[in-house]
Amino acid sequence: MRVVVTGGAGFIGRRLVATLIRHRHDVVVLDRRVAADSDASPVIHLAGCPGVRDTGPDVARRRWRDNVEATEAVLGAVRDATPVLAFSSSSVYGGAQVTADGTVRPCRETDPLDPKGGYAASKAAMEQLCQDRSSRGSPTLVVRPFTVLGEGQRPDMAVSVWARQLAAGQALSVYGSLARTRDLTDVADVARLTEALLHAGATGTVNIGTGHPHTLHQIVCAIGRAVGKPPQVRVVPAEEYEVAHTCADTSLLHRRVGSTPHTDVDCVITRAVQSAGLGVGAVADPAEAVTG
Repeated sequence: MRVVVTGGAGFIGRRLVATLIRHRHDVVVLDRRVAADSDASPVIHLAGCPGVRDTGPDVARRRWRDNVEATEAVLGAVRDATPVLAFSSSSVYGGAQVTADGTVRPCRETDPLDPKGGYAASKAAMEQLCQDRSSRGSPTLVVRPFTVLGEGQRPDMAVSVWARQLAAGQALSVYGSLARTRDLTDVADVARLTEALLHAGATGTVNIGTGHPHTLHQIVCAIGRAVGKPPQVRVVPAEEYEVAHTCADTSLLHRRVGSTPHTDVDCVITRAVQSAGLGVGAVADPAEAVTG
């Protein structure tokens, strides 16, 4: 099957393109533009402006242009019958809710959106465009990946920043608390499950996550094992967009493709650290060295 991918040179895009080729798809990688006269080949729309923490004088404009206007252009260029799979973000939920007994409730696709910050808001606006297309009967799927990690990840991602800080002998700047949690998803699983959803002809909205979050303490310790140094932590105040917990409800994903991913946090962080060219080793027990 011929598949058109926008943003195929990015972190997730590179892995997804390789996975599609391995499954014998004919892949066409584009930057942002999709030809209006192309055939009804499925389009996977990844191109956008990433980075929850990205700041700068023009970041709001770039986010809107790259996440909303670019999506509008893609949806307007393809035929009504063309299947479109668009990448959103788990950030549109505004974090997972905590129940009265302290349990973190997984985010369901039917939950109301509560985006925190400009990045999440731009993704929510992008989703609305996709929902409008779907309401007109055009096959459209929005996927919401949860904290994707792996080799080749962006240098501004928390694990990348912490690994560089640790390798340089600096304290790791952790937002809020080491007790905060993140649902970590291996980029290899994101690529595999995206191909499976495409093959299944899924529509609507689907989470891509594990449903089993890790604490920031566990993540920091895994970085210590990967870099080979005992981590020291400096807890700093969290911005509004730094939500306390993320956790995916994966029941719909499992119904669609019959599979739910499991992330080996040590494996995926080691791969990310190695790809960044940082030293890899082991320390006796980096967990004991973590301080707040």
